[in-house]
Amino acid sequence: MRIVLLIVLIGCTGWLFTQVGTAQTPIEDYAIYDIEYEDFDTILPLLDYDIWHDRVGVNKVSLRLSPLQYELLSADFPNLILNSTQTAGLPLNGMIPGYACYRTVEETATTFEQLEIGYPTLVERVDFGDSFEKAYNSLGLLGNDLWAYVLTNQATNSAEPKPALLILAAVHAREYATAELATRFAEHLLTNYGTDPDITWLLDHHELHLIPQGNPDGRKRAETGLAWRKNTNGPLSCIFPTSYGVDLNRNSSYKWGGAGSSSNRCADTYRGNEAASEVETIAFETYARALFPDQRIDDVVTPAPQDTTGVFISLHSFGEEILVPWGWTNYTSTPNYEDLNLFGRRMAYYNDYVVYGTGPAYQPASGTQDDFVYGELGVASYTIELGTTHFEPCDSFESAILPKNIDALMYAFKNARAPYMTSKGPTVSNIELRAGDDIATQRLSVVAGTPVQLVATIDDTQFDTNDWYANNGADSVTSESIVDAAFTIDTPIYQVRSMMQAMSPADGAFDEMIEVVEATIDTTDLALGDHTVFVGGSDQAGNEGAESAIFLTVTEAQSAPTAISLHVATSSNRLPSLPLLMFVVSLLIFGTVRFGRNKPRQ
Repeated sequence: MRIVLLIVLIGCTGWLFTQVGTAQTPIEDYAIYDIEYEDFDTILPLLDYDIWHDRVGVNKVSLRLSPLQYELLSADFPNLILNSTQTAGLPLNGMIPGYACYRTVEETATTFEQLEIGYPTLVERVDFGDSFEKAYNSLGLLGNDLWAYVLTNQATNSAEPKPALLILAAVHAREYATAELATRFAEHLLTNYGTDPDITWLLDHHELHLIPQGNPDGRKRAETGLAWRKNTNGPLSCIFPTSYGVDLNRNSSYKWGGAGSSSNRCADTYRGNEAASEVETIAFETYARALFPDQRIDDVVTPAPQDTTGVFISLHSFGEEILVPWGWTNYTSTPNYEDLNLFGRRMAYYNDYVVYGTGPAYQPASGTQDDFVYGELGVASYTIELGTTHFEPCDSFESAILPKNIDALMYAFKNARAPYMTSKGPTVSNIELRAGDDIATQRLSVVAGTPVQLVATIDDTQFDTNDWYANNGADSVTSESIVDAAFTIDTPIYQVRSMMQAMSPADGAFDEMIEVVEATIDTTDLALGDHTVFVGGSDQAGNEGAESAIFLTVTEAQSAPTAISLHVATSSNRLPSLPLLMFVVSLLIFGTVRFGRNKPRQ
């Protein structure tokens, strides 16, 4: 045992001076520093430190340093500038106060157990692997299961696989908002199923696969207030007891070992000793390969086909960014760069994040999960960096991150069938059904035979137009005029194109990039009960966007009630009938007798 410890100590000695203070320094003494650079190679020595954020701005990164680390670095890097705002947001050591909005690993699992009980036909839990600590529990560690949750209407399964959106969260343990957003998205879908038409048809015809806790061992350490990023493999591999582990987002098998990852076992970007060395990485890659068909040749130049199905999103924090593969090299060389960029800009319309990736001004990242899913399978893949800090305050999470990104994820889910194609087409919004004075935006109920007016907006301009793009020379996105709109009833348009019914422009001509369209639905022959009306549109370039939906309920017409009345036939020259006269006389006699009997004594 002494020999083993000696080997470990000798092996870690080479990293001593870059890691001084990592374990011995109290958490509250750390600070965040920004550094600007002209040539990325000049800051390569900093990559073995905790890169708090690698895309602060053009040619700028942030680091988390102890006082001693700062003292050692400041001589060679005098342009390190204290970021007081980020430093003030660092958690104190111990259990984190003020973060009640974020569920722990156990609470997340309990939530989904309850959701599976409450929605048994919509939720399925899948145990797809073990964390490091569970896989190697011979060390006396308990560890965790790796859980995926599949959301879809199990009663609508068909011979063809449903289009899928896969979301992975909390791979970097300290990034609290990611797991909570994934969990809230699931709750949003399930609680609105049956009342929200878009959510209902998506869960009927698509699948959502959620992995809210992709690194549960590391996350449990982060929940104690540590700024833990990696998994917990190798507790004896690093001289500092809070710096060991492997960065799972540098350990993937596609383009592993390149720029933006470290061979230093104590570094926060340590990539592992080989590609896909970690049980968490193996489990994730196995899951992704089983979910998505392989739709792209595995070289670096062949694009995936336009009809490639599936979307993958890796949730991280922070930076308010949507990052496009490649991470290992300049992202503009990605074979599907234009498709990926446009789809990202469509999502960014909802969260107003900036869409870009690795380039001359930005730090590369090799061995990432989005590079793997796109590189190996061709699936449209993204990293979304949430918010403005790893430990996002609850108020900003609730007010900014949650609502904006729920909408962005909804767009991704809606376009999972063919993201490279449908993101080129227009979006559908503001659907209404009108009958007389009744106007509905989710469900309209009418009597069979009632004509119903269908109105919607077809919009080819809904993509992010942040000033960042113009200021940084990024590619522009062009909009096209709308040339067509149609609707179907009960089956999505892409499944029954022969059943499409045309819609007309409300202003009389298809000649704008935003068009209000309308049609009349004849309900005479519609079956009684609930129906879903799907609306879609296409632009001048022939691009069809994903459809949206609204509910229409048809009820049975009520027949007029039959009037019941007593009618005595009379005429001016005719006396009442004999039975009627006898009835009247009897009443008079009865009343007289009764009155006489009850007359009071005088």
